[in-house]
Parts: sequence; structure tokens; C-alpha cells
Amino acid sequence: MNNRTEPEGSSDADKSRKPRTQQQKNSEFFATLEQLEQRISALEKDRNTPLYSRRSEFRKDYCELEEVDLKGTNERKSESNYDELMHEERTCLQEVAAMEKKFDSWSQLPAPATAAVDVKKAAGAITVSLPPAVAAFERFLAQTGGHSGGWDDYDQQLFLKLKSKHKLSCELQDQRFLEEALMMCDSMMNVKRKPSKNGNTTKRHLEIKAQVEEYARQKAEEHAILQAARHARHHQEKEANKITAEEAAKIQERSQKMLDERKAKLKVKEVQKQEKEKRLQKLKSQVEVNVSRDPSRLYKLTAGWEQRKKEGPGTAGHGPSLHMPHRAVPSWRQGLS
Repeated sequence: MNNRTEPEGSSDADKSRKPRTQQQKNSEFFATLEQLEQRISALEKDRNTPLYSRRSEFRKDYCELEEVDLKGTNERKSESNYDELMHEERTCLQEVAAMEKKFDSWSQLPAPATAAVDVKKAAGAITVSLPPAVAAFERFLAQTGGHSGGWDDYDQQLFLKLKSKHKLSCELQDQRFLEEALMMCDSMMNVKRKPSKNGNTTKRHLEIKAQVEEYARQKAEEHAILQAARHARHHQEKEANKITAEEAAKIQERSQKMLDERKAKLKVKEVQKQEKEKRLQKLKSQVEVNVSRDPSRLYKLTAGWEQRKKEGPGTAGHGPSLHMPHRAVPSWRQGLS
């Protein structure tokens, strides 16, 4: 039994044939793609030739239509941008109004009268029964609104959380005073835990107290300044809204004017076209020829034929031809045939 063994080169040829076939397919695909691109570019060129040719009669009308279309597109873009800005402005005004109402509601909250009386009584009792350092700390808490400085517990915890998370630089004056107040509160807590009879510590507490009072005064002044700035900004926004409304009216008037001009031009062209058609109709009516149709004339004999019939077959020109004229033979060729 003979076992046939395939040559070693056949498997290598099969392996090399597959990549070559794939490569041929890729080359054919890219060649077809290039042909399609060339065809597309040629079609676009053929399409744009009558539009952009200077000798084309349609070029002038197309330029006018293109200019009007461009103006309309720009106007629509401006109108959409104006609508977006108006929407953003209304949103901002609503947010500002909501914040102002919130601030006004905060400022209109009545201060508890009993709390002030209790604070004074507690402060008087503290100054009598406690050491100076502890009494100063308690008075500080009574004046600043407790350990949270008059804030809610949630706001106080949120502020401390954000402060420890972001670690912002003390660029704002309010934040700087607030952080100093917190530092003072911490220091006075330490003093309360460990009372000291040192005169320098008491002096420092008095300085901190003065700083806190100064901070409260500056805070009130800044609040008044912010309120005035808010009213001024609101007035400026109203004036700006008036200006934008006037500009919108001008834009609408200009657009209407352009539309009227365009309609007038189209109307003039239509009138000219109608006049031209009327002139052509008038000229056609002047040169119009009315000829009656006579199909029987096709079957009639011509005048020459009738004349030959009258002359008969015996007349000259109708017998057998005895001599047929031929072209003359050159002398050098005579006798060669």
C-alpha cells in the first residue's frame, strides 16, 4: 500500500495564498472607493458649474437668493440666541427673586424677647458666681448665639465639613472673621476647661471679644451694602431689558422692511415678465399667416410633367441617344488602354 505524501511547499503556498487574496480584496475595495470619490467630485463639479459660472444667466438670481438665504439664516440664529438669553435672564431673575424673598424672610423673623432677658440674667449670674475666664466664655456664648454662632446645627456641621474638606484660603473677609471667631471659641473652651489666673489671658479674651463685636458691626454694614447693590443691579437689569426690547423691535422692523423690498422686486419682475409676454403675443398676431390646407395638390401633376405630356414622345429629347458624352482622355494616356 503506497502512502502519498504531499510536498512540503504546498502547505506554505496555501498559507501565502490566503493573505494575498485578502490583500487583493482590500486593494480592489480601496480602488473602488477612490473611483466613487472621483465620481462624486465630478458630479458636484457638474452641479456647481451652472451656479458659479460667470457666464451663466442663473448666476445673478442665484447670488440674490443666496444672499437673502444667508441673511435669513443669520436672523434666525440671532433670534434663537436672543430667545436663549431671554430664557436665561428670566431664570436668573426668578432665582434672584427667590433668594431675596428668603433673605427678607430671615431678616423679618422676630427676635425672642424672653431670650434676651434670660441672657442678661444668665450673664449677670455668670459674672457673679464663676471665675473671670469662665464668665468671659459664657458671656461670649450668650452674645454670639451659643456654640454654633446663631446657626442651625445642620448649617454649622455642614460649614465645618466643607471647611475641613476643601481647605480654602481665607480670601473673603467674612470667612476670615468667622474662622477667627471659631478659633476664639476653641481657645475659650480650653480656658474654661483649664482656668488660668494669668492677666495676659484675660487681656487676650478682651481683645477677642472686641474683634467679635467689630465683626458683627462689619457684618451688618456689609449686609446693608449688599442690599443696596442688589437693588441697583435689579434696576440695571430692568433698564437692560428695556434696551433689549427696543433692539428686538428694531430688528423686527428691519426684517419686515427687507421682506417688503424683496416682495416689491418680485412683483416688478412679474410685471415685466407679463409685459414681455404681451409684446410677444402682439408680434405673433401681426406676422401670423393663415394658409388653407389642400391635400389634393399632392396628387396633381407638375407643370413640367404636363408640358412633356403635351409635346408627346416624338419631340426632341425623347428618342434614343446615339452619342453619350464622356470626359476627355489626357494625351499622355491615349493608347494605354
